[in-house]
Amino acid sequence: MDNDTKIFTRRDLHELSKENTVLKKLMEDFKAYKKGFSIECFGRDAPLHRPKPSAELAELMHVHLLSNPKSQIINVAKITDPYRLTSDSFLIYTRGFFNGNYHYIIDYIENDAHKKVENMKYMRWLIEQAEYFRSSK
Repeated sequence: MDNDTKIFTRRDLHELSKENTVLKKLMEDFKAYKKGFSIECFGRDAPLHRPKPSAELAELMHVHLLSNPKSQIINVAKITDPYRLTSDSFLIYTRGFFNGNYHYIIDYIENDAHKKVENMKYMRWLIEQAEYFRSSK
């Protein structure tokens, strides 16, 4: 397990997590996940590709967040391929350019995540956030 992992969070998300216990738990779980622990509510972890090549160069990533009922179904079905574990709820993040153990949670989308990432204005904002973080970390 990697002890050098650091998680950074956008300021307003950090403030929101003080009141939103679900978000606070997700952020804590994300740190454990990036340290190598298996987190039951985390599914597919994959890059965001559009708009090309900007999203890829910014190393925008998203991890699918599984609801408790979906997690229970997965346990019963014994699905082991995380690529098949999808939802419409994401944590969007990037990692440091200089230090790959630094991760920056940019946004949390509770519902309609696939639709939201089709919005190019929103994607440009995510890319700007990622590039700013990666320029210093």
